[in-house]
Amino acid sequence: MQTIPKNEIPRLLQLAELNLDYVSLKEEFNGLAELAARITGTPISHINLIDAFHQWTIGDFGFPSTLTPREETVCQFTILNNAHFEVKDLKSDQRFKEKGFVTQSPYFRYYYGIPIQIKGSNVGSICVIDTENNSISSDKIKLLEIIAKEVTERIKLKNTIYQLTEKNFKLSKNFKILAHDVRGPIGGISGLADIILQEEENLDMTEYFSNMKLMKESSDSVLNLVNDLISEFTDEGKLNNDITIKEFAEQLFSLFHAQAQTKQVTIKVNINPNICTRKIPKNKYLQMIGNLVSNSIKFSPKHSEIQIDFEIGNIENQTIMIRIKDSGIGMTTEQINEVFSDKINSTLGTSGEVGNGFGIHFVKLLVDELKGSFSVISEIGKGCEWIIKLPIVHF
Repeated sequence: MQTIPKNEIPRLLQLAELNLDYVSLKEEFNGLAELAARITGTPISHINLIDAFHQWTIGDFGFPSTLTPREETVCQFTILNNAHFEVKDLKSDQRFKEKGFVTQSPYFRYYYGIPIQIKGSNVGSICVIDTENNSISSDKIKLLEIIAKEVTERIKLKNTIYQLTEKNFKLSKNFKILAHDVRGPIGGISGLADIILQEEENLDMTEYFSNMKLMKESSDSVLNLVNDLISEFTDEGKLNNDITIKEFAEQLFSLFHAQAQTKQVTIKVNINPNICTRKIPKNKYLQMIGNLVSNSIKFSPKHSEIQIDFEIGNIENQTIMIRIKDSGIGMTTEQINEVFSDKINSTLGTSGEVGNGFGIHFVKLLVDELKGSFSVISEIGKGCEWIIKLPIVHF
């Protein structure tokens, strides 16, 4: 059963480029979710973004949700194309009739979803859900389309605000650096000029040219600083001081604790005390580390443990290393080569969880973007240890 869009990798990269903080968006999008439910007469509405492994609910009404495994959603089908997706009876549909949300509370029965499209990629969906039989009129569908457009525009606006904030942050930071760094060279130039003026009659040519050479070097230093500042604003920068590693680890544990608890898997996090307060780009890290943690949970047996370590990788080379280690089913060398490729290679988890085969390759793309390295140590029956090394400059 095909549940992966044909443009999955570009779609995931587009979603990553938006650099959204999924967890903090509900305050802004819950109102639109409620409006969608009120208009269509359904008790439940969700606004979702879908990455490689998860569906992130950024707006909900009637049934609270935050993080759902992608394979356990209906919206994974909504993003397959640009058409609306309707299921009149989830209970009788082969794709969904065995799903927990149908067979157990809240007993979903009816679904109607519209894809959320950004630059040609379906990054998510807005959907309305009923626990009874339902049907939505064409007039209400048109209104739902208007809400979907509003969601799209707000997501674009959030990204624009981020980019402007990033530029303003860099402007303020670099002007402070410039003011500090320019003071020295300019003071040196002024001092040398004073010496030349005061010693004008007694200054021999050798000393004169020596002072002029020093003035030239100081002038060049100022010029280089100014050029560096100009370069900063012509390149695309990244605001990378979102959250400390300690705060990130706490949020990571909070997000994945429920998923791990369902499989009776324990998550333990260790952080080198020297890097607890170091700041990292939260959104990119959540997509990288979150996908790996979810993957480890998927392939871990019950009553096992997942270890997440944040360490100093190499002081000389200025790298930080993140390790995610599980005691799951492990992989062969051939399987390792496949998961790092762009081929679809989905494998069932230890409890039958369905994957999409793109997650690890997507993580690699994000690590490459941050100029880092990504590897895995694994043996069949002995689990996997995923290792990410990143330059400290990106923190």
